[in-house]
Amino acid sequence: QGRPILAQDKYPQWIEIGASDRLNCFNGTDYKPFEVGDNGRDNKVLAMVNFFQDLMVFQEEKGMQGGCITIIQGYDTQTMGKLIVSNSIGIVNSKAYAVVDGVPTPNNPEAAYAKMVFFISRQGVHMTNGKQVIRISDMMGIYFDTTDTTNCIRRGYEDKHWLRYDSLYKCLRIGLCTGTSATVANTFLVYDIETEAWGTDTLGQAITCMTELQAGSGDLPVLQYGGASDGFIYQLNTGLNDVGASTAAVEAFVTIEIDGGGNKLDVRTLQVRCKAQAAGDITPSIAFNGNTSYTDETVRSM
Repeated sequence: QGRPILAQDKYPQWIEIGASDRLNCFNGTDYKPFEVGDNGRDNKVLAMVNFFQDLMVFQEEKGMQGGCITIIQGYDTQTMGKLIVSNSIGIVNSKAYAVVDGVPTPNNPEAAYAKMVFFISRQGVHMTNGKQVIRISDMMGIYFDTTDTTNCIRRGYEDKHWLRYDSLYKCLRIGLCTGTSATVANTFLVYDIETEAWGTDTLGQAITCMTELQAGSGDLPVLQYGGASDGFIYQLNTGLNDVGASTAAVEAFVTIEIDGGGNKLDVRTLQVRCKAQAAGDITPSIAFNGNTSYTDETVRSM
């Protein structure tokens, strides 16, 4: 609905629903703070995703009660209400879900246009249609069996798991941090959505996240890339062990546009904060009304 949605640490089970079509506007009559999940449970909001015309919100799993999945529905902030999809299953982190269209389900194999959200919880890999939650990872149950410390996902490293949809091969690709000593994803699974078959994968690098990008050239319109624990990005689905294509260091770009709405702006100071690291530089580039003659592109060490 064109609204910014904000989650924070201070009130972990609350989200802030901003004003419609007003970027970062969290005040006024069209703004509303909203408590998700079971009232009174302070499970942190970890992921949010558009689901049809609604918002699906995932909370962390902790203690005996686990997590929550909530769908928020309504035409505006005055009519918004919530539907609890699950009050025991949550999600491990914000990169552990994928929305997939055209998923045949066991109850309706002909549902070629079904929309599903696949995600990782501490109990396994699940899918939901917004009404019910189905666990699909029983074939790979050893990775979620807490009595099997050799293979089970490692407690305290929930933020290291990832799940993404690979549109090239119509499958889910999953990275899990398993065992007693791993600190990054070291077990890689593949789930064929059409046949519901599971398999394991061997990668040339410890891929820690994955995304799909529009190709600039070539026959494939969409390419798959993964970030690795060595600080480089790799093109997947190509070469030896899936990551044989040329690698490149991760470069991050942030573009900030300041608009005074016709009023005069007096900007004297630019402060840049980043996480300290051993390698890498920052190059600021400043322009006034598109005029780059004021640019100070002095390279600054991180």
